[in-house]
Amino acid sequence: TQAVEVASVEISASPDNAAPVIFMGDDGSEVPFVPGEYFQFQHVNLADFKVKGQPGDTVSIVGGTW
Repeated sequence: TQAVEVASVEISASPDNAAPVIFMGDDGSEVPFVPGEYFQFQHVNLADFKVKGQPGDTVSIVGGTW
């Protein structure tokens, strides 16, 4: 399928998380985001993001352009 670029956003792991949340990288590797860490993503399809964490952990999408 063709990739669809939907937005440019900042994704943040809550500083209240008990442990790092894990994102799946482009190559399938696990990328930990420690509590409070954030990163700016450019020209991404939000449906492609895969993340896992502990019960109660949260990740936020902050701002963005479409």
